[in-house]
Amino acid sequence: MLSTEYDADVAKTVWQAEAMEKGLERGRSEGLERGRSEGLERGRSEGLERGREETARNALAEGFPLHVVQKITGLDVETIQNLQR
Repeated sequence: MLSTEYDADVAKTVWQAEAMEKGLERGRSEGLERGRSEGLERGRSEGLERGREETARNALAEGFPLHVVQKITGLDVETIQNLQR
């Protein structure tokens, strides 16, 4: 093998390794971003649900009828009944 052929093979190998590393880094970065987004969305959703439940508990404690609590919070009757216990 001539020196120039060897140099071309080495350059190709280095280029491939660099491309693979860039691809892995991009994949990690995209994965982290997606994970953050999904985590934020899940946190918001859980927070909203807890807020609705707390509102229902407070309304029930004030003596609001079940159907009014359901209308205010959007929670189903079974969930509201479970909050009364």
